[in-house]
Amino acid sequence: MTTDTTENAPEAPDTDSDAPEGTETPETPADEQPDPADDTPDDLRAARHEAATRRKELRAVQAERDTLHGTVATLQRQLTEQLIANTDALPWMHRPADLFEIGGVDVADLTDDAGNIDPSKLADALTTLQGERPYLFGTRPVTGYPLFEAMSRQSMPQPPASTDPGAAWQKAPQNPS
Repeated sequence: MTTDTTENAPEAPDTDSDAPEGTETPETPADEQPDPADDTPDDLRAARHEAATRRKELRAVQAERDTLHGTVATLQRQLTEQLIANTDALPWMHRPADLFEIGGVDVADLTDDAGNIDPSKLADALTTLQGERPYLFGTRPVTGYPLFEAMSRQSMPQPPASTDPGAAWQKAPQNPS
């Protein structure tokens, strides 16, 4: 005379172990999204205003980033030109800017991962350009010899500087008419 009580017993509702006793969790599907029409106009207006503010801030930061990127590229180019002009180990160019303007080299091609000018990449670019256009290169000017430097300068004798600006007019010839 055994009766099974589990067959006729009503099922107990499933309860979450995290929920305290006596509280019921609302039964809503997890994939159901809140209806956007339920937002009040004030909430929607505030969200749009905040989104517009964030977009303006983003555009300002992007413009500043682009400006700084241009500044860094200009400084890297100037540094490269100075290296070409002042480093004895590199081929000497009459005009270092020709590496970029005539040679078509980009500053980004000469930098390493950290953004520094890579001397080996610079030397390779100069050697390649020298092979293609040797007329852009020459011998490094001689420095350190006073006679050579004096002859290479085209100096005109300058009149002595006067501290009085009216002194030149006083020395001017007078018209005797």
